[in-house]
Amino acid sequence: MNHEGELNERTFPEVNSQAYSAVQVAPYVVGELEFYQESAPWQGHWQSLIRQNGEALVVSNADGAAVGYALYKKKRDEQGKITEIALHQCVAIPGADTEAIIGCALRSLYAPLELDCTRSTYNFNKSNEAVITMLIEAGFTSFIEQVHMVKTFKFGDKYVECQGSLSKLAENK
Repeated sequence: MNHEGELNERTFPEVNSQAYSAVQVAPYVVGELEFYQESAPWQGHWQSLIRQNGEALVVSNADGAAVGYALYKKKRDEQGKITEIALHQCVAIPGADTEAIIGCALRSLYAPLELDCTRSTYNFNKSNEAVITMLIEAGFTSFIEQVHMVKTFKFGDKYVECQGSLSKLAENK
């Protein structure tokens, strides 16, 4: 998904804004969370992003407990101005206030909202409906889709999984 230019200040509404806060952390920190998504494409894992100057944030509740996270990458021009922010993962702990947690994460990672840049997702899981819905409501559109495939092979008494991806241009609906 992709969005060019500034975002409206009402984008990603603050639901229960007193209850959640986001703090930037080293990418490996999200890998230690019990709800870290191991099934994401490898390009979106903290191990891949850390080698490419990727960034991460953790959303915490009022008690300081981690309830969500995001992995993303910011690209800058020669002067250091942000030209693109690409989201790789954005996850709320199961059973939590998903909308408020995801909203907090998206507001933080795509900030400042008035910045004129490209905001996108990269190898993002379409089944993450809470994030997809918020991005569509913010004016993001699909430009490419990727199908993630897993095939299990049996070798003797062992099973081995192979994973791959196929990309295609998205049909904007």
